Amino acid sequence: MQEWSLRMRASGRAVLFIHHAGKKGVQRGASAHEDTLSSVIRLACPEQYSPTEGAVFEIHFEKARGLLGEATKPFKAKLSQNEQGQQQWLTEDLEPDMSTKIAQRINAGYKQSEIVQEFNLHKSSISRYVNRAKQEGLISTQLLLNYLKQPT
Repeated sequence: MQEWSLRMRASGRAVLFIHHAGKKGVQRGASAHEDTLSSVIRLACPEQYSPTEGAVFEIHFEKARGLLGEATKPFKAKLSQNEQGQQQWLTEDLEPDMSTKIAQRINAGYKQSEIVQEFNLHKSSISRYVNRAKQEGLISTQLLLNYLKQPT
């Protein structure tokens, strides 16, 4: 699949892969199939969701080549109807974002295994959030070094 998707990208075509999560909410199998992708977006069910709310999703950028800062912040999207009866998506920011939450845990001395368990994310996703938090200056240098020295 990777060779095929690289050929498609080289020919100027966009490729969309849709992949489901396993029982624990993270992708199944190796993360290597994400290597050639420019973006990885995870849809999640909001906490306190009720089916009576209809289509409501949290959108999280797990990987976003070429996107930085505000463009990668997670948000909530809800399908609703306006006064004219037309369908529209309403969005709102999710605060704090995952990079901030993970930075707070690292600064509090959490181990990687504790963070993986709390947020139910794959280690590669945690690493991307840690890198983003480091770039934004959200993690103390000494605590980041301690975190990186921990066995996984």
